[in-house]
Amino acid sequence: MIDQGVLEALKKAATNEQKTHEFYLQAAERVEDACGREVFLSLAEEELNHLRMVQRQYEALEGGEGWVKFAEAAAAEKFEPLEMRKMSEKPVGPTTSDRDALLFAIQLENDSYEMYVNDAKRVTSPAGKQMYQYLAQAERRHFDILMLNYEHLTTTGGFLGLDVSGCE
Repeated sequence: MIDQGVLEALKKAATNEQKTHEFYLQAAERVEDACGREVFLSLAEEELNHLRMVQRQYEALEGGEGWVKFAEAAAAEKFEPLEMRKMSEKPVGPTTSDRDALLFAIQLENDSYEMYVNDAKRVTSPAGKQMYQYLAQAERRHFDILMLNYEHLTTTGGFLGLDVSGCE
């Protein structure tokens, strides 16, 4: 018997990952700073990988396989997209500043982190718990990258890039 609460949590996670992925692509398209574009494109790719992982777990549970091992979920390449809500409006428009885009991204990552920490506490499967803990750590790392870039942008006027060594 499939736990509908678990499936709903995975569907919410997939929607969240898709929304964040789309946001990062929009931000990368709009930002003029090469380091900023690198940050947003890299994070977009990571969010797409998270989406694949979450959807693999969803498909396995819905198909009666149970939770698949973390390595299998993490290696998922192809997936059938779940029907998800589309973003009603683009959060990044022509007048969105780089600072505003970073602040919005920071909030997205913080919300994702909190959701995954809570989901990890609720799930009983070791494979499910491992996936949610991994996702929480990844979102916290994204938060840290974005915060460093926000601080750098506000003090120097430019993006830092993906780590403290700066962007080339």
